[in-house]
Amino acid sequence: MNKRILFVDDDADLLNGLRRALRKQRKYWDISFVQSPQEALALTARIAPDAVVADMRMPHINGIELLSRIGQQHPTAIRMILTGHADRELAARAVGIVHQQINKPCDTATLVDALQNALALRDMLSDENLRALVSTTQCLPSLPHIYQELRTMLRNEDTTLPQIADLIAEDPPMTAKLLQLVNSAFFGPGRRIASPREALAMIGIDTLQSLVLNAGIYSQFIADLPQTELELLDALWQRSVGIGTLARQIGAAEGLTGQELDSCFTGGLLHGIGQLILTFNLPDQWRQIEQLAQSRHMSFKEAENSVIHTDHSILGAYLLCLWALPVDIVEAVAYQDRPAQSSHGSFCALTAVHVAKALYKTDGDHLDSPYLESLGLGDRLHAWREIADCQARETGALS
Repeated sequence: MNKRILFVDDDADLLNGLRRALRKQRKYWDISFVQSPQEALALTARIAPDAVVADMRMPHINGIELLSRIGQQHPTAIRMILTGHADRELAARAVGIVHQQINKPCDTATLVDALQNALALRDMLSDENLRALVSTTQCLPSLPHIYQELRTMLRNEDTTLPQIADLIAEDPPMTAKLLQLVNSAFFGPGRRIASPREALAMIGIDTLQSLVLNAGIYSQFIADLPQTELELLDALWQRSVGIGTLARQIGAAEGLTGQELDSCFTGGLLHGIGQLILTFNLPDQWRQIEQLAQSRHMSFKEAENSVIHTDHSILGAYLLCLWALPVDIVEAVAYQDRPAQSSHGSFCALTAVHVAKALYKTDGDHLDSPYLESLGLGDRLHAWREIADCQARETGALS
């Protein structure tokens, strides 16, 4: 069945331009164009949209308010906003309501790619409840000790931005939230930002303060958990940082530089973000998955598919896609255990994350050897093992 896409803008000329530009997409999408928020609400009261793209500034009801109402009505709908106004106060309000914020004027290819990527990952989640869960997730909890250390840093006038960014890079949820904010249209860098250092340099301390305040609410929630669960989460954080670091080292060994290396690290750091979604939103199902994996000697992926009919990599990738993180990071998370399903024909962040995850404190049993051979990388495995062994020795000496 074709996807139902709704465009809302009070500019008739813009809608007519979209109508013409999206003519080819009508093979795959049922597209509606309306000129007022009131018309949009009347239409969505009758028909559930798969995605809504709205202008930010419209009479009486702005784009954020409109998408908030539609989100309450249809929580699984993908919500995007087009804006030509660099208003950072609106950016803070929009995060959590709007999935992606795109600058006007926007070329059609960018808009179509954003919609297609989000819809494709959404289709990988067949369960409507899981779709709604991810679609309405606004924040994930940070570790209390990182939160407290960050607050201390922010109060110290001698603390530098790189020091703060390096601490944030130890915390997957805060990294994801920071990158969501900085990749919104309100900061408009013109390219996707993949590293906490670059993101923090762009948003500044004042905006970070608001982000940290929000994170503190969730950190307190973690602090109230039983000690055993805190230890499990701490292990997940350490593993995430370890895999991210190893992925970056492997990427560097293969000649990647700049943002590509940032994506290797961030993809590894965020590889388990879907596990946090499950842990804090579906704790009963998560315990069932853990028990099933232990009692039947199943992998977590097999146990997840048995209980929730998907796995945490898809949940995490869909969230990061909705949060508009760079595509290579989203793909690294989505295909971390199934790299051959991606469309990449050469070494990339996904390859680095897949290899790092397989080699991090393991013997590499989960490596997709046919995938590596197809890229002509089968002979690189020995070098990657040496990098992983060196990391293991260094971290062992530090612990």
